[in-house]
Amino acid sequence: MENPERPNKAHIWAWIFAIVAFAFLASMLTYLFTDKIDNLFKPETVKQERTVNIDTIDTYAVPTIQEILDTRKHIKEYKRIDSVFLTMPDVILIDILIQHGTSLSNSDIVTIYESNKERYNNVMSGARVQQYKDSLDKYNNTKDTAFVQRE
Repeated sequence: MENPERPNKAHIWAWIFAIVAFAFLASMLTYLFTDKIDNLFKPETVKQERTVNIDTIDTYAVPTIQEILDTRKHIKEYKRIDSVFLTMPDVILIDILIQHGTSLSNSDIVTIYESNKERYNNVMSGARVQQYKDSLDKYNNTKDTAFVQRE
């Protein structure tokens, strides 16, 4: 037989569950109604309403026609400079860099090249002559050999 003085284990678990459920319910209600409870104790607090300012106008800078034409002109000039620089023979580029230093920009190199075109054409023809002379020296320095057919 059961002892009437000792509580049943089911009753103990039911009480523990009830206490936990009450604590959970109390914390949820506190979380949900914090601002309402706060207003009960501090009614003088004035809530600020959000206002949306519609007067703000976003402006975007758009280029003028003259700015577009100037930009296009600069792009054309840069493309021309790149084209001249990239098609310039190596011999002429080397000569310019030896004469004026390696700190020049592409624009500076093209300006020097175009202002002294006759001089650099002579450099190019001199390079061709030197290349021809080097090929002749190479040909003359090879040993003469005769192929003899043995029987």
